[in-house]
Amino acid sequence: MLFLYLGGIMSFEIQREVTELCSKLIAIPSTSGNEANVIEAVLTWVSNNLNCSPVKIEKDGSVNISFAVGEPTGPTLILTTHLDTVVPSPKKWTVTDPFSPKVVDDRLYGLGSNDATGIAVSMMLAAKHFAITEAAKHGRIIVALVSQEETSGLGSRITADYFKDHLKELVIDPQKTMVIVGEPTGLDGYTCANKGNAFIKITIHGKSCHGSTPERGLNAAAETCSIVHSISTFEEILIRDYTDPVLGKPTISVTGLNSNLIFTDGEIVPAKPNTIPNTATVILDCRMGEPLFVDNFALFAKLLEEHVQKSLHESFTADVNFLHSPVEGHVTDTEGKAARTLEQVVLEKSGNRAKMHISTGANDAFFWGEAGFDTINEFGPGDRHRNHIPDEWNSISEMAEAVLMYMAVTSAWIEND
Repeated sequence: MLFLYLGGIMSFEIQREVTELCSKLIAIPSTSGNEANVIEAVLTWVSNNLNCSPVKIEKDGSVNISFAVGEPTGPTLILTTHLDTVVPSPKKWTVTDPFSPKVVDDRLYGLGSNDATGIAVSMMLAAKHFAITEAAKHGRIIVALVSQEETSGLGSRITADYFKDHLKELVIDPQKTMVIVGEPTGLDGYTCANKGNAFIKITIHGKSCHGSTPERGLNAAAETCSIVHSISTFEEILIRDYTDPVLGKPTISVTGLNSNLIFTDGEIVPAKPNTIPNTATVILDCRMGEPLFVDNFALFAKLLEEHVQKSLHESFTADVNFLHSPVEGHVTDTEGKAARTLEQVVLEKSGNRAKMHISTGANDAFFWGEAGFDTINEFGPGDRHRNHIPDEWNSISEMAEAVLMYMAVTSAWIEND
């Protein structure tokens, strides 16, 4: 099959291309919200390497890009991943610095090499090499590279909506379209389910006074301690009543706490050491399955609001708000055509059945599934345990192999139509 056709002579050339392009993109800082320069670099690459017209998808400060190769009336594989990275801690890097890519044997070090610039490069090169195959006369690859995945998922939300709203213009038939969201899973399996994720901010309001007369105030800091303590009880109730058969137990983690605050002159400012604070905040990282994440976490938000209000002592008040729009979970239809196609290619490549992973982290698959596409939650070169760590790296040979895998999935998707 495609592996035999491309696996020998072209293997070394693809590894060279992977190394060159990935190194170039790594060297361009692209932390979330600062992707403009790396997107321009991708646009230049597309112009120099492909005979197609890329589309910039811009809205609400998010800039994303898509481009397509092959026959638009045939079955379509959408390959999508993100170009943004987390903000690094350069002092903790030892092999190189985050924006100075370095090759050591089969490893390419640099920020984004694993999550997910390396995956984007594999997708870009898959499109390039697919464009000159016979299969490209019967189907196509669309590459969609998005921004702000690491912070809010806004890029995929906007891009998936754009595709859904322009089906006729883009010549997309959802029944003939498969989506793979690129995240590091290794190439011997895929993630079939992701929990939903919401970040919540609870603001406690009390009454400020001098520290020498605490009876005159309402100590928001002390009340916050009480609320934080009660969250574990609330979590136990959710585990009892709402454990998902696929995604498992809901979790609520306190990830931020600021209790040294006062609200004065319309602003929240740090309190003096001798002042009882009238304002305190708690940040929660909440991850869970159905039905808690459905309808933008409507049920969970209702239950949490009720719990917080019930737990407050007299005269205190509290606001419970999302930090930004939550991301619902997504479960791949493992009996569906997309999953069966991917599993077919993994089996042909390795001789083994594809491993299926369940992730406690959220990702962008929900947006594509909600848009009506048969979506694989995660599949790409790399290892999720190398995400967001110093000296991040990806395997050059695995990124090159992913190029062939994405092409093979496209060919199989076309053949299975």
